Amino acid sequence: VVQSDGCSCAGTNLGGVQNFTLFTSTGALSNAGTSTVNGNVGTNVGALTGFGSPSTLNGTAHAANAATAQGVIDVQSLYSQLFITPQTVFGHAPAFGSGETVSPGVYAIAAAGSLAGTITLNGLGDPDAVFIFKFGGAFTTGAASNVILSNSAQSCNVFWISAGAISMGASTHMKGTLMTSPGAITMAAGGILEGRLLSTTGAIAVSNALVLAPCPSPPAGTGCNDGD
Repeated sequence: VVQSDGCSCAGTNLGGVQNFTLFTSTGALSNAGTSTVNGNVGTNVGALTGFGSPSTLNGTAHAANAATAQGVIDVQSLYSQLFITPQTVFGHAPAFGSGETVSPGVYAIAAAGSLAGTITLNGLGDPDAVFIFKFGGAFTTGAASNVILSNSAQSCNVFWISAGAISMGASTHMKGTLMTSPGAITMAAGGILEGRLLSTTGAIAVSNALVLAPCPSPPAGTGCNDGD
């Protein structure tokens, strides 16, 4: 897909969702504490609260308008597209992290899964390398979990797909697009996300967070992490 600034990521069609960093089709979208969010936020059905001062939103808040109506279609399409992508890596346990390094591919866990500690995504020198992690249930991250991108891996090509709620522990440093259908998404205090939070049905809540658009194409002037 060609992003809005002309940069490109490997073959995943985000449609209008590429313009959002936080989006839910049906559910409340909220921020607590002081956060910085780079990119648009939106909900098609539900309250949108907490993105004014003292927090900083470097983007536009959308609620029940043409952009969110298109988002409903696009987020469902993206979720369906990713969830039916055939598995290519077999045998991984439901728990990820603990210092491991993984290569590009499609990882599928039939039930709930988790991330704890550090995981390094090794792009093997290919900036179009895609990582898809699919969970048949809820997905959780432990406090201070950390996703590191190495060897040309890019956050715009990383996807964490859950058929249940997504919950990130305090101070999680996350990379990639996190999607659930259906289910709520919560990002506990101190979290840093280089990517997106998307839900077809469920509330999205962040707290004292830093949310950056995924590389290589953040909104102009907002920057993005270097992958460390």
